[in-house]
Amino acid sequence: MGGKQIGALQGYLTISKKEHENVIENAQKVWKKVLAKSKANKKFKGLVRFDFIPQFKKEPQKNSYGYYLGELEIKGLYEINAHSPECLSCDALYRQSLPKALTSKTPSAVKAFAKKVKKEVGKEIFIVRGKGVAKDSWGSAFIKELEKEGLLVKEVSEKQAMKINPSPLYRWGDVDFKGDFAEFENDFQEWLFEKQIKSPSKVFNTLPESREKDVANKIFLAKKDEFPLLKEDHFQKALLLNKDDYVLKPLRGAGGNGIVFGDHVSYKEWEKTLKEALKKQNYGLFKKQLLPKINIHGMPLTMDFLPAFFADGEKLCHLYSVTRIEPWNSYEKRRTINVLQGGGYAGTITVTN
Repeated sequence: MGGKQIGALQGYLTISKKEHENVIENAQKVWKKVLAKSKANKKFKGLVRFDFIPQFKKEPQKNSYGYYLGELEIKGLYEINAHSPECLSCDALYRQSLPKALTSKTPSAVKAFAKKVKKEVGKEIFIVRGKGVAKDSWGSAFIKELEKEGLLVKEVSEKQAMKINPSPLYRWGDVDFKGDFAEFENDFQEWLFEKQIKSPSKVFNTLPESREKDVANKIFLAKKDEFPLLKEDHFQKALLLNKDDYVLKPLRGAGGNGIVFGDHVSYKEWEKTLKEALKKQNYGLFKKQLLPKINIHGMPLTMDFLPAFFADGEKLCHLYSVTRIEPWNSYEKRRTINVLQGGGYAGTITVTN
């Protein structure tokens, strides 16, 4: 990606049907709460991914199939991606680059997505691609896999879209009307928002009305003892907290950027960082949550668990689940696991009885 190599796990990960159902139930509960808190568009349509923190009950045990990690539980959630989850395009490239790593048990994320799109809007779709290294690197592989699964895909630029008004239009990229994380030009974002008002079923993923009503805003995931939007009157309270227990995050961000863990900086640096975050009015202070440490083949690793759904209002239809995996040593330095920052891709999850 962008000329850099990405690590990939050869093999497959399996969870039980019971574990799978538990993940879906967790996601559905969170989604309903977020829609209610955000007062977002209840007719939201599109791809939504939940970045869960897994927990396993046992130390990995080697058996004839590989490694048994024990029963999967969901320990927490650190983000909802409701703009342009790039796991789809990553999986497309994975399938094309490492066909020998696939087995008959490895589900295709793109196949699941394409099947749902055909059911929702038909075989023909237009795609407008946002700006970004992942989209530049993986875009061709993604579109090729979509076409392989029977979709008639036509990619259009922002200017072309505004000129020909295509439908249905899949927005593959982040929207942010304040500009910090937008992958599209502002005039296109405004045009697309107007198009969505006139024909809501013809645009997905649904655009948020504002950052404050964006279901991907971390403010809606806040718990007690957290400051989901860091404000001036929070500053002194925040300084009294044990910084080692907290992490400062942008409420809308991408690629794992802008995240500062309290135990990674000195008290003086922490105070300075909080002051800078106050000025930006896009940061929240959250309790630190870490991914699990697991040992496979004597190598300490970490992993997350990312189920993806097609959302239609409050209803979620599970499409696929993927995981990212990274050596524990590199994860400890950043405390984020992101392919854009060197994290590895471990493929789609298989569900078994």
